Amino acid sequence: MDSSIKPSLGRTAFITGGAQGIGRAIAIRLANDGYDISIAEIPSAKERLDATIKEIEGLGRKAIGTFADVRKPEQIYAAIEETVQKLGPTLYISIANAGVAQVKPLLECTPEFIENEVSINFLGLMNTHIAAAKQMVKQGLGGRIIGAGSIASFRTGECLGPYCATKFAVRGFTEAAAKEWARYGIRVNAYAPGFVDTPMWDHIDAELAKIVLQFYSWMVSPT
Repeated sequence: MDSSIKPSLGRTAFITGGAQGIGRAIAIRLANDGYDISIAEIPSAKERLDATIKEIEGLGRKAIGTFADVRKPEQIYAAIEETVQKLGPTLYISIANAGVAQVKPLLECTPEFIENEVSINFLGLMNTHIAAAKQMVKQGLGGRIIGAGSIASFRTGECLGPYCATKFAVRGFTEAAAKEWARYGIRVNAYAPGFVDTPMWDHIDAELAKIVLQFYSWMVSPT
């Protein structure tokens, strides 16, 4: 094992959407810092999930992967229960990282489009935070709960209206949870990255480029 890797802390970190991008980087960092890792992902990410779990185990940590749709609370509770059963009742960090960024002008957003964004980015985060907090309160050891905010939690962007709204909501819920759960020794925070070279940003970039090209074509087309 790399001598720079810290000894095991005997504690577990639970991460949603941890098979790629920012979530994967967080999982690897926490493993290096001494945490055993549980990653909850969707079935379509199985190959990436397996690769990430293998890398974490190569660091000398225990690691498991579970499948959970963050929109469905019962699946998050089941994932945390499996985490506790397999890695021990020492859940100390929970990170609600799973999210989606859909690009569409507001006038083209259907109710279904908006509901999907809200269900994953905001309700999914609430489901994860509350389930993790209940486990931490049960353990009586305190803990750390962290959610995926964004620069969009502070500043909106064109063609990302529903996404930005969910991230503003994440910021508000984070403050509310931090006030309520401080009595249990649970600290609640959110991270707010800007542009990061991940598959999500590749998607945003490509979709925004299409919209810009459509607008440009309209501007230069003959009347």
